[in-house]
Amino acid sequence: MPEDIIEKTEEIAEIEKTEEQKPSVKNLVFLLLKIFGAFIVFLILAFVVPKPNFNGETTILINSGDGVKSAGDKLYDAGIIWSSTLFDLETIIIGKNKVIAGPYKFGISENIIGASIRLTHGYFGVQKIKTTFPEGFTATDMANRLFSVIPNFNKNLFLTSAKPLEGYLFPDTYFFLPGVTEADIIDKLQKTFKEKNPKLFLLSKETQIKIITLASIIEKEVQKPEDKKTVAEIFVKRLNTGMALQSDATIAYILDEDSKDVTALDLKKDSPYNTYIYKGLPPTPITNPGLDAINSAYDAILNPQGTTYLYFLTDKDGNVHYATTYAEHKANVAKYLR
Repeated sequence: MPEDIIEKTEEIAEIEKTEEQKPSVKNLVFLLLKIFGAFIVFLILAFVVPKPNFNGETTILINSGDGVKSAGDKLYDAGIIWSSTLFDLETIIIGKNKVIAGPYKFGISENIIGASIRLTHGYFGVQKIKTTFPEGFTATDMANRLFSVIPNFNKNLFLTSAKPLEGYLFPDTYFFLPGVTEADIIDKLQKTFKEKNPKLFLLSKETQIKIITLASIIEKEVQKPEDKKTVAEIFVKRLNTGMALQSDATIAYILDEDSKDVTALDLKKDSPYNTYIYKGLPPTPITNPGLDAINSAYDAILNPQGTTYLYFLTDKDGNVHYATTYAEHKANVAKYLR
């Protein structure tokens, strides 16, 4: 056989061999589908199946300011989830771009979906601490109550920031997470005050202070809503006529004790909070008033109805007795307090 024919035959054989080794397009597509399917299965398992070999009950603290990535890293480092990257991806899928700060308790390992939902919606898994601050509680009263229910609560740190905000820390029932900071508590009390009293923030700062200071005195003087309205009118009338407020509640604030324990000697104590000596309102609120007292002070200052009364007293049973003249007031003193 001639050499050129032999060479051509060999070339044809080599080409046929090469073609046999190349996968068909159909096989290539099938292979890609298998790879894609395996990847999808992996993602589903990674998102849905909890991570095995969890070490046990764990609490993860997400700090204020922690981002999604930082939270995912904490969960991964604690062995709770498979991947912090997938955690980031899941928060995007559910349309959340931030996590809620606080302690999260995990009794079992968590799948990616469950962990992302918990941290972006604040499902902590821990028992919150219920705390009630009655109307008229001072910042010091609040600090003492918080110290009795929250572990490692720092009273001095709380009071350093809270005392200057006296009057603006709304008394209510709150639910705090274990490990809540003093700053977080103060922030919550202030936010609640603003939410409950939106109309105050339409007024000038000077008028706000006047209303809250007056409300704080009313809160300590009388308890019933109808009495708060009347006493607010009396105090505003005294302010407008240049008469001293003569409030025992402000003396009690100086002494840090109950107004029932105020003596005649206490009334002579020199202090800007002594409303027997100094006319006008004291320099700051003396307590944290509730809505009834605030609304009573608001109406008396901005929408006064006027009252014929100029004096009042509270008897031992909590009943309030009013008088128009000083002579009538003296008669009430003799009748109800002696």
